[in-house]
Amino acid sequence: MGSFKEIALWAGFDITFHTLRHTHASLLLGTGEQLSVVQERLGHERASTTSDIYAHVLPNRQEKSAKLFAEIMSVGR
Repeated sequence: MGSFKEIALWAGFDITFHTLRHTHASLLLGTGEQLSVVQERLGHERASTTSDIYAHVLPNRQEKSAKLFAEIMSVGR
């Protein structure tokens, strides 16, 4: 059997294994999976490594968190 790249090209996809790995992590983080879970799946020793590499997927987290906190604080008003 050939390399991942060869198999992907045979199947009609021009991607590398690294691209697949990056997409996997980006999709998980983008849909709200915990950073620590993605860190473990990727095998990074530190969460900061994962965060540094995939920071572009996380910007909306602060906005989402602020909205959630506002909802919590408005309960009972």
